[in-house]
Amino acid sequence: MSTRQERPLGLLEKYQTSKHLTHAYGNICMTATLEHDVNDEATTLFYMRHFQPALTRLIEKHAALSMVVRDKVESNVHFEQLTSIDLAKVVTIETNLMSLQELIEEQTTTEFDLDSLLPLWRFKIVAESPTTCIVSLALHHVIGDGMSLCIIWDALLQELNSEKGREGKASIVPVKHLKLALPYELSNAPQISIVWDVLPVVLKSLVPKVLPVSIARMVNPLSTEGWKGDFAAVEEEPHDTQVRTIHVPFDIWKPITEECKRRGISPHAIIFVTMMLAWKQLYPGQTTEVTTPINCRASCHPAVPSNVVGNYVGAYTSVWTPKQLDIKDIWKAAKKYHQDLKANKLEASKQTLFLKYLPEYPASYCDYWYDKRKNSSMGRAGGLELSDLGRFNYEGSMWKLREMYFCQSAQTFTTALGLNSISVNDELYCTLGWQNGALALGKINMYHDTFIGILKGIPL
Repeated sequence: MSTRQERPLGLLEKYQTSKHLTHAYGNICMTATLEHDVNDEATTLFYMRHFQPALTRLIEKHAALSMVVRDKVESNVHFEQLTSIDLAKVVTIETNLMSLQELIEEQTTTEFDLDSLLPLWRFKIVAESPTTCIVSLALHHVIGDGMSLCIIWDALLQELNSEKGREGKASIVPVKHLKLALPYELSNAPQISIVWDVLPVVLKSLVPKVLPVSIARMVNPLSTEGWKGDFAAVEEEPHDTQVRTIHVPFDIWKPITEECKRRGISPHAIIFVTMMLAWKQLYPGQTTEVTTPINCRASCHPAVPSNVVGNYVGAYTSVWTPKQLDIKDIWKAAKKYHQDLKANKLEASKQTLFLKYLPEYPASYCDYWYDKRKNSSMGRAGGLELSDLGRFNYEGSMWKLREMYFCQSAQTFTTALGLNSISVNDELYCTLGWQNGALALGKINMYHDTFIGILKGIPL
């Protein structure tokens, strides 16, 4: 199999590759249950007959789907484009029963091989019944972000539901030359100011190191404390993502979203505050840092088109103390978070651009992760992350979307617990993800009912 030279990796792409090199993180995945016409033929034949032509057309449209990483540990790390893709090697049909949660855990834990000439994405289809299946798309983060999963899934469902989707096609797909989209920092992203952006970050990280502990805690409460999970990280531990799913049905979620609209705030804000209140009940009296990734396609000028697969991500970070989590009015707290996020969106869109100040790849990028292990008493930076993909609405005729869950690999050096969410046809689907051994199961197994209970108690 041959390849064509493409462009060098951008900042975020090097960042994701360094996570791979250090086993800090792996994949993102989107897993859905689909309903379809009765399958009255051999299972593998049925699904490949429908998926092969649909995936062929996706490969023809999205350059990222034919990219591989070359020279992963060299300063000239770059993408190359495959000249052909054998779909039989990236699509697996599973006829043995497997739960949705088991499938998500498998796909977020199983790493991609960056040394191979296989695409950095894969589908696994689990045949549930003659009319239903569970389909999981796993993506190496180097070729796309969470919104990229939505882009690919939306296009896939459209293709499956088109008349063309019934045509048979060959397993080996020739790939025409497609130019990969530019990385975020070269897409007219917001500019970083040395004085207003860089210096404050440097001071925040340096000052606590030279001040007395009592004062350092006031400057940065996480410099000496902060929630990092229940158990310390294990040196050189492999990825082992543990997952729990949370489904918020229509009768609970739809009235909440309508009230959000009436109050002028995003459903994301309610998810965030609910996440924090549920965590507070399990871990009372703790201070923590929370990260919210944001989609930065619209932060570029002109905006990166909404259907471009790639990495266009920023991050809004906030610190929550027990006093701040003493919330009496959930709507008031959600409104404040919504306003804070909106006010800080420009700054959040700049956060990942600070990567350009790392002096060399891969050493400086890898040290970024190793330092978190070395400088923390628990071997991880700790905290929480809410990665929310917003709304995904789709009504198909032949292939119907019943449910959909977004998830990502556990972070072994940073966040102790991640909540991933997506709203599908007015129902909310969430996954909790963490590294095996980081959290006490007795606590985390209470999270589902705690989260749902808080949503049920929201005054409407």
